[in-house]
Amino acid sequence: MADRIICNSTMELETGVFTLSPKMLPIGPLLATNCFSKQAGHFWNEDSTCLTRLDQQPVCSVIYVAFGSFTIFNQPQFEELALGLELTKWQYQHVYPNGYMDRIGNHGKLMSWASQQEVQRHPSVTWIMSHCGGTLPWKIWKTDLGLNKDENRGIVTQGEIKSNVEQLLSNNIVKENALNLQEKVANSVRAGKSSNRNLYNFIDW
Repeated sequence: MADRIICNSTMELETGVFTLSPKMLPIGPLLATNCFSKQAGHFWNEDSTCLTRLDQQPVCSVIYVAFGSFTIFNQPQFEELALGLELTKWQYQHVYPNGYMDRIGNHGKLMSWASQQEVQRHPSVTWIMSHCGGTLPWKIWKTDLGLNKDENRGIVTQGEIKSNVEQLLSNNIVKENALNLQEKVANSVRAGKSSNRNLYNFIDW
């Protein structure tokens, strides 16, 4: 059994885990984009035009929609998602059914793959819509809103999508939670703070 284990997390995000496991030393966040000009390890060709488009958008004005490389929707759910995003009138990046691009004009950008970390940290991106696996701790951090399926149709309707996007964008509590979390994580790597201290303690150990 190792005497020490370093990991890419922060004490502020997972205090309970690291309190119970003192041999684990969080030294994150460590981002690949801070070290490498080009990311590796994805399955599809990267579409860099999305970053060019994001550069042209105002701060906090774009919704980023991503469901992973292998998420599969049936046709009705796919169309409801696209139409729900269209109804919000917000800028976003996603994919589309027939005739969709003609209607949305410059409101949307669609791609098969994007540089996840670069897009997510871009100042024009305000929120991310994703499938969010059950192990993710958004509920604990209170930085999300969930989408509920229609009981009769068995899918998330365009009305539900539109309503939740509007709630999220107008919910100052969720926004404040996200900004506080961002500040805590960024602060952890500064001189003398938790992740920075753990890294130097590990080096000196």
